[in-house]
Amino acid sequence: LGSARIREQMHIEYRDATSGAWATADYRAHALFVANHGTLGGGLHLPVGAKANDGVFELVVVPERSRPSLLLNFGRLSAGARIPEGVLVTLRATQAVVRTEHDDAFVADGDLLATGREFELRILPNALSVIA
Repeated sequence: LGSARIREQMHIEYRDATSGAWATADYRAHALFVANHGTLGGGLHLPVGAKANDGVFELVVVPERSRPSLLLNFGRLSAGARIPEGVLVTLRATQAVVRTEHDDAFVADGDLLATGREFELRILPNALSVIA
């Protein structure tokens, strides 16, 4: 049996999309998704109200939980099914800084964008025309 680390201590500072105020949050988490729409690569359907053109992104935290619970709930996400409250935590933001306790990877659509312990995120409203 291995003991591969599948959780990370995260410190998140973010500008709340509603109030514009800076807030902080700390999580022991398995993953963090940054989304500006409701689906991710691999067919995961996130239960968020994200829109590609609203000038906001969602930080979707997967808090620490048991492996069987992770498997069950990621299966539900893949199927587009409802998941129980607390499985994911969503923070709506326009800017954020995410710090981790170990070097980590920032991946988008399967491509490695960066590695490190600190990631700065911001959205540029109206930087891209979205045709729906």
